[in-house]
Amino acid sequence: MVYLDNWAMSRALATDETRRKRFLETFKKRGTLLFSWTNVIELGDSIFGRAAPIRLLLDGIGEHWFPLE
Repeated sequence: MVYLDNWAMSRALATDETRRKRFLETFKKRGTLLFSWTNVIELGDSIFGRAAPIRLLLDGIGEHWFPLE
């Protein structure tokens, strides 16, 4: 289990193609990404400022996510 803060998601994974591909490969075999509402709001704000990198990351995760309540 790994905790990723929004910096890791929006900067390291979304903007670095090699890291993003490697990260997304894990979801093809197993894994679920848990999002808190804070993650959703902050990443949503990032989508409007830097749409393409974040959208590629989230589209790659696809259905392999679950909201934390």
